[in-house]
Order: sequence, then C-alpha cells, then structure tokens
Amino acid sequence: MNDSIKTGDKKNRFLKNTISFLFINFFPKVLVIFLIPVYTDVLSTSEYGIYELIVIASELLVTAFTINISDAVFRFLLLKEYKKNEILSVGMYITVLSFFLVGISITFVRLSGLVESYNDYLIYVFICFVLMAINRLEIYYFKGVDNIKGVSKGIVIQSLIFFVLTLFFLLKTNLGIKGYLMAMVISYLIVDMEMFFSGRLYKEMGRIWNKELSKRMIGYSLPLVFSSLAWWINNASDRYVLMYIKGAEIVGIYAISNKIPTVINTLYAGVINAFQISTISDTSSGDKDGFWNMLYKRINVIS
Repeated sequence: MNDSIKTGDKKNRFLKNTISFLFINFFPKVLVIFLIPVYTDVLSTSEYGIYELIVIASELLVTAFTINISDAVFRFLLLKEYKKNEILSVGMYITVLSFFLVGISITFVRLSGLVESYNDYLIYVFICFVLMAINRLEIYYFKGVDNIKGVSKGIVIQSLIFFVLTLFFLLKTNLGIKGYLMAMVISYLIVDMEMFFSGRLYKEMGRIWNKELSKRMIGYSLPLVFSSLAWWINNASDRYVLMYIKGAEIVGIYAISNKIPTVINTLYAGVINAFQISTISDTSSGDKDGFWNMLYKRINVIS
C-alpha cells in the first residue's frame, strides 16, 4: 500500500514538473515564431545572422567561463547538505569572476583586430553574456528551492517584454539589428532584477565562502563544461562554419529555417528537465518501486 502511494506521489510530481517545464521551454519559442514575419521583413538576412552569432557566442561564454556553476547550485540545493546562502554565494562569486575574465578576453579580441569588421557588436556579446549568466544562476537557484512558479513568471516576463520591445524597435524606431539586440538586453535586465528581488536573493547572498563546499561544487560542475561544449559543437558551431565560408547572410537564412525543429526539441527538453528535478528531489526515498528506472526507459524509447 505504501509503495503504491509513493508511486502515485512520484507520478503526480513528475506530471506537475513536466507541465511546468514544457510551459517554461515552449512559451518563448512560440513567441519567437510569431516574430519571424517581423524580423524577416525588417532585418536583412545578414543582420539576423549576426544576431544569431552574438547569442550563440554569449551562450558559449556562459558555459565556458562560469564553468556551469549554476548546475552545481541546483544540485547542491536539492541535496540540502549545506545552507542556501553558502551555495548561492559560491555560485555568485564564480559568476562575478567570470565577468572580469570575459571582459579581459573581449578587450583583447577587440584590440587584436581578429574580428575588426564586427568590433561594434562585441559590447553586445559582453552585455548579453553578463545578463544570461545572472539569469541562468537565478533560474537554477529557483529550481533548486522548488520555486518553479517563480521560474515560470520570469520566463513569461522576459518573453513578453522581448516580444513587445522587438515590435516597437523594429517597426516604430527603425533601429534594425541594434533595436533587436536592445530588446533582448532590456528584457533580460528587467527579468534579472525581478527574480533577484522577488526571490529575495539579496538576503541569501553574503560574504560567506565555504572552502569545502566550493571545491565540491566546482568538482561537480567542471566536468559538465565538456559535455556542454560537445553539445555546442554539435548544435551551434555550424553557424560559425557557415559564417567563415559564406558569410552572415547564409547564417541568417539557416537560423530562421531552424526555428521549427528547435520547438520540437524543446518538448523533449521539457520532459528531461522534469525527470531530472523529480528524481534528484526523490533521492532520500530511493527507487525501490522501480518507477524512475521504468520512466527513464520509456522516455528514451519515445525520443
């Protein structure tokens, strides 16, 4: 009887998390699809290609320079072996350190003239990197403390602001690619501030530096960097190959044509995220009934 109750609880938890993560992952992608007619009409394919490269470069920098510390924040919050403020502090210190390292790297690239024709866009790469790194840390913190509603609200706010500002900057001000980039920057800035204050992260942050915890968190997150880089090589590096061979215009065409398949992949990502957070939060009771093992096999069969 107890096993059946526990299995029922697991099913309900997984279903709840699946619905939440499908919404979190799916909602922004749907709005982007609605924007396709706008930016294909206003932006040149070359401009959209540059935008795509900026976003991909920023995401790569977040992975490489923050060493995926947000994943460790999420993991250690669920384990509940350390205080929340200690875990968040380690994540924040490493994230802030990455800002300086990326700033130095981008300054070197700018001065060296490696991408001289795109120097004006390097500042956007840095700003997007900073805002994305903060956003990722906040989202994973919210997930770790089981504040999925807070994550959902943040995603909705960011997506709607980006949607509205994109329409405004592209259709009313004629700012072109800079307007599109400004829409993204402003939307991330607002949602980062909203999550910081609504989640009261300022109360959890401090000067605490737990040396033992930091070693464990870095030891956990550092190997994940290689997995993330492998994913980037498989899914995003082709844009830079196209850029080198054919130019930004072809990258823009390729990026636009890739929007629909991305939505399909998002559905799978939502299920995987729900599975991960459900299983990690259930480590104390184990998998004596074999529910998680059975579910994992079914997910892999379907995928």
